[in-house]
Amino acid sequence: MKISRIRIPNWRNFREVDFKIPAESKLICLAGENGTGKSNLLELIAAVAARIGLAPGFHSTRGQVFQGPHEFEVTISLPDNPTHLFGEKWTELRARLNNWDGTLIYRSNVRDQNSLYLGGVADPGVANHVVAALQERKDTFYLALDSDRSYPHAGINAHELAEILTRNWESPDWGKNRAYQPTSMIYGDWIRYVLAKDAQEADAFYRASRQAAADRTTPPQFRDFFTEYANAVARILPHLKFSGADRRENTIRFDSAGTSLPFHCLSGGEREIAFLVGQIVRFNLKRGLFLIDEPELHLNPDLLRTWITYLRSTIEDGQTWIATHSLEAAECAGPSSVFVLQRRSSNGTDRTVNSVIALATLPALEALSGALGSPAFSLTKYKFIYVEGEPGDGERGRFQRLFPTATDTRFLEAGGCKEVAKRVNALSEIASTVGYGIRRGGIVDRDFLDAATIAELTTRGLLVLPVHEIENLLLEPAILTELLRRAGLSISAAALLQEEADKIAGAWIFQHCGASARMKDVDTHGLKAVACRTTWAQLEADSTKVRDDWSKHLNLDAVSQQLTDFRHAFQAGLSAYRTVRSSADLWKDCMGKEVARAVSQRLGFSAPDIYEQQAVDIWARGVAPRPTEHAAILAYLARP
Repeated sequence: MKISRIRIPNWRNFREVDFKIPAESKLICLAGENGTGKSNLLELIAAVAARIGLAPGFHSTRGQVFQGPHEFEVTISLPDNPTHLFGEKWTELRARLNNWDGTLIYRSNVRDQNSLYLGGVADPGVANHVVAALQERKDTFYLALDSDRSYPHAGINAHELAEILTRNWESPDWGKNRAYQPTSMIYGDWIRYVLAKDAQEADAFYRASRQAAADRTTPPQFRDFFTEYANAVARILPHLKFSGADRRENTIRFDSAGTSLPFHCLSGGEREIAFLVGQIVRFNLKRGLFLIDEPELHLNPDLLRTWITYLRSTIEDGQTWIATHSLEAAECAGPSSVFVLQRRSSNGTDRTVNSVIALATLPALEALSGALGSPAFSLTKYKFIYVEGEPGDGERGRFQRLFPTATDTRFLEAGGCKEVAKRVNALSEIASTVGYGIRRGGIVDRDFLDAATIAELTTRGLLVLPVHEIENLLLEPAILTELLRRAGLSISAAALLQEEADKIAGAWIFQHCGASARMKDVDTHGLKAVACRTTWAQLEADSTKVRDDWSKHLNLDAVSQQLTDFRHAFQAGLSAYRTVRSSADLWKDCMGKEVARAVSQRLGFSAPDIYEQQAVDIWARGVAPRPTEHAAILAYLARP
């Protein structure tokens, strides 16, 4: 079931709006400035859902949808296989629906009370039979979650327990008929649902086991009713594991990175994901309409991306509609599924919205600049800095953690060094085209770039990191010394760095070789895995043997120039690493990402991001000074 068109000649702040939704779009993103009516549109869909039998009612916080002068039309396309919606009723309905094109059209205005039609069917009364069939279905085809989402401790009184434990939670009264209620009520229901279903399933398993023992038959195999839910939560938040109901405290418990916590003690993002996923699983909404206002609540950008991507995959033959201010949500939806609400007047004097346009038809930056507020694209509020990394790999969040004072900066992953330069250049061209003075820039890893390349990138307005890669900042000796002290480890920062860097010395030398001009025509793909397993101890023991072993993986002729080039590059890399490992600048020049991960484990942190946050906290508290390299990056970010 999908909405294929919304036409609003006149309703609330909308005038002469008409937009169509691509049939393949499963995730629809409504974007616009505050006050343009994103939530109004969700409420309009909710009201229509109630009128066509998907829900017994709808919850409104903005006044009556159908009162006052109004005229609107919503077209819903039903699935190709209507038995999913109508069940056994479809056989009876099919005879009445000759020439039906599969659409259900709801029209409303103050003059026309007969407002329901079927596309291609002349008799308007037939539509009532379709609505009646939908009303009779027990399945949930509609779920709405408003933006008033908070998760206080939901206490369950003792006298409630008997009633909720005997309740049939699969009945329409506690499924379809509750899915339109305010989110605060759905939250309370959900806590009770988990407590009750856990107890009911446990009791049923115990009874079956007892009966099997009495009958001397094979005992039942345990089946966890909440496996689907637990797996879904872990897919979005791998560190968060659903533990089940705690009937002693009448709450739900989770394991968060090894710590057992009740639901209300989880972090804001953990609570948000655990609850939202819980509703998708509980209502089993796969073929209907799912409305979420502000899906970015409580979520950081990286987690939001993961959540929106998951959302898009849950609906099999339906749509998820979101109203958002978030760039990440818009990016995940894709330009053809993002609809921008635009006011008639750009100076704020007229709040009437007279167009809802697919982002794919607009210059992306121009549309998003005014359409998406904090924390999203805004040409006047933010500068845009492309960094190396792929969306979802955490690099954006890392920069945000390391430079928390750069509040006006939006970090965007762009791939490798060349791609960063290309994106910055493209952004410059778009800025020139749309006539905006977009503040922009790019930061690339230093890696093994030569002086000429660094100079060329700098001329183009990019910053080449003063360290190997951004993670190297976390290896600054003063930081390590303080964290070693807290961990009670007697090893020095320099010794710890050298130990961990030496373990992957082969990988460092391999990359150094790859950056050599001598190696541009040598295919080293088959060598990488071997090189990355080579330690400094092996190299120091017999570097000639290591070099010859590596050579065997290049498939080069014994007398070829390429083999000679490789040997020269290997020797240069070996000499360079020998110098680096004994230098006070090892922390700047080692492979930051890999060494930081290893050091984090040595210090006892359960995840690298916790290590990062500890480092930032040390700087923020003045326990250790920020290195000059950090200041240099911050100065680049502070440019006008």
